[in-house]
Amino acid sequence: MRRKQRELTDQSAIENILKKTAVCYLGLAEGGQPYVVPLHFGYKDNALYLHSALSGKKVDILKNNPRVSFTVVADYEVVLGEVACASTTKYQSVIGLGVAQFLIDDQEKIDALNVIMKHQGWDIAAHPINCGKSIANVLVIKIVIDSMTGKANPNQAVSQV
Repeated sequence: MRRKQRELTDQSAIENILKKTAVCYLGLAEGGQPYVVPLHFGYKDNALYLHSALSGKKVDILKNNPRVSFTVVADYEVVLGEVACASTTKYQSVIGLGVAQFLIDDQEKIDALNVIMKHQGWDIAAHPINCGKSIANVLVIKIVIDSMTGKANPNQAVSQV
């Protein structure tokens, strides 16, 4: 990381960014061509959980190459300075690498959907997920995280040098 002063090394700080972010940008690769898609997600125990239709470009790519990257950004705010070069952006972000797995077992899929919905603010205790037979029509993806780094810039606009 070029700007070491912005690096977050505390794992709990990195996880807190994941927990307060609703959308991740999932990076995939097919034949050397990048493909990035924004998705709602859930985070638990060093894994991201995503849901999807049973087919589509994302699914096709993951079947051929389960290696992924992901990015989340929280607390994003542009802070304008008196001149353009004195402007900055406040943010917190996480970038990670992992491997996608398609969940097959119905109970694993329901448990993962509960993680996603709880992460998105759904009251699981009051309204548990009950998919019934429609669970067969939902693809649930688990991203086992290999590594992730965090970065933050909490600063105001920088003074002109």
